[in-house]
Amino acid sequence: MTPSPNKTAPARKLALVAVLVCLSMILNFFERLIPLTLPAPGAKLGLANMVVLTALYILPVKDAFLVVVLKSVTASWLFASFSAFLYSIAGSLLSFAVMLCMIRLGSARFSPVGVSVAGGVFHNVGQLLMASAVVHTLGIFVYLPLLVLTGAGTGVLTGLATQLILKYLKSALRWQI
Repeated sequence: MTPSPNKTAPARKLALVAVLVCLSMILNFFERLIPLTLPAPGAKLGLANMVVLTALYILPVKDAFLVVVLKSVTASWLFASFSAFLYSIAGSLLSFAVMLCMIRLGSARFSPVGVSVAGGVFHNVGQLLMASAVVHTLGIFVYLPLLVLTGAGTGVLTGLATQLILKYLKSALRWQI
C-alpha cells in the first residue's frame, strides 16, 4: 500500500530542503577551492546562491528561508568562523528579502538573471552593513562600488545557471511541493 500524495508531501518537501542545503554546502566548499582574486575583499562567486534562488522559485517562502538560514549556519560552522557567519547571515537575509520582493512583483518583470543580480548586489550591501556595525565606521562603504560591480557580475553568471536549472526542474519535479 502506497501512502497518499497528501501524506508524503511534507516528507518530500523536507527532503528537498535537505538536498538543497547539502548542495549549497558542496558548492560553498567547491568555491573555496577555486583560487580566485576578485577586486574587493570578501567578494566571491556566490555559487551557493544558485541554490537559494532556485529555492525561492520552487519552494514556499518559509522553506526557502530555512534553506537560506541553514546554508549560512552550516557553511560558517564547517568552513569559516563566527565572524564569517555574521557577514554571511546579514548578506543572505538582505539578499533573500530583495529577491523575494522582485519575484513577488512578477516573473514577467524580472528574470532569474535580474533577480540574481539584485541578490548579488544586496548580499554585498548586507555584508557591508554588518562590517560597518562591527568596525563602527561607515568608511567601509568605500568598497561599495567594487562590490556592486562584483555582485552584479557574479549575479549574471549565477542567474544564468539558475535559469537553466529551473528549466530542467520543471520537468523533473512532477510531484507537487
